Amino acid sequence: MSKRDRSGTGRPAVFIDEDSALLSTAPEHAGSRPLLRPHAQAALFALAAHGYSLVLLSSQAGARLARWSARELAQHQQQLLGLIEDEGEAGVTAVLSCPHLPGPTGKPRCDCQLPRAGLLFEAARRHDLDLDRCWLIASGKRARRAARTAGCRSVVLGVGRHADTDDLLQAAKKILRKHDPVQGMVSA
Repeated sequence: MSKRDRSGTGRPAVFIDEDSALLSTAPEHAGSRPLLRPHAQAALFALAAHGYSLVLLSSQAGARLARWSARELAQHQQQLLGLIEDEGEAGVTAVLSCPHLPGPTGKPRCDCQLPRAGLLFEAARRHDLDLDRCWLIASGKRARRAARTAGCRSVVLGVGRHADTDDLLQAAKKILRKHDPVQGMVSA
């Protein structure tokens, strides 16, 4: 996807990595109830209320498929959406998953998993998103690299020198302070 193809009249969105940004811990086995990070619902509602489409990314779905059935993975995603929507309409536009199994060394063999930006490009194509007006919330410096590759901004969750914050609500506030999709750029 060229730079010209990444920007345009599409909608702004926030991509949220399920495993590193949305869930407090990744589920170990099929059927375990997903647990959201503290303030996750408030963060998602705030972003949606300010005009952002929300796209949940599951870049580890392929690794889960090595242990779970496709049906169990779909049930997990439905549980997660139900948990998010429990308190109201969060406006989740899509859930995109990497369906690829890891290679023999355990490393990804596809462009879906961070630091690659395959899921970001796929979401933009499917849902008419303007990547220049999009954000990625995920953990680790690989998230920043994926966002840069796709032409969007990032907020890195975690602790340490590469992290912007360890709280999803603070990540949402940072996005809203930096950019209002309706009004345009607020600050640099």
